[in-house]
Amino acid sequence: MVWIIAGSILGLLIILFFITLYIVYRIIFYSPKKGQNDEMRAEPSLDYQGMRPKSIDLINEMLSLPYEDIYMKSRDGLKLHAYFYKNESSNHFVIMFNGYRGTPRRDFLAVRKKQSI
Repeated sequence: MVWIIAGSILGLLIILFFITLYIVYRIIFYSPKKGQNDEMRAEPSLDYQGMRPKSIDLINEMLSLPYEDIYMKSRDGLKLHAYFYKNESSNHFVIMFNGYRGTPRRDFLAVRKKQSI
């Protein structure tokens, strides 16, 4: 009888452990952070050396330029999205990748030159 109770408690603890792991996994990798896709959102933990107003101006300028949405599917079945800014005066191009929970315009506004697009 003691073994049945101990086994039941151990089984319940194992189930609770895996449920907890699953919840933590979902929070870290799947739950969207509030405002994570907002182009104008600044990372609150970074100062950006007082460049917030200039950053907003650059993002707004990028948003005002014409671009083409491009979609493709990755090998693991994810739908990937890109913005294509065509420059008629050049045959050069730049490919930039933003990180997890980042946005391309916010993450790359520092590398963009005013005359380049």
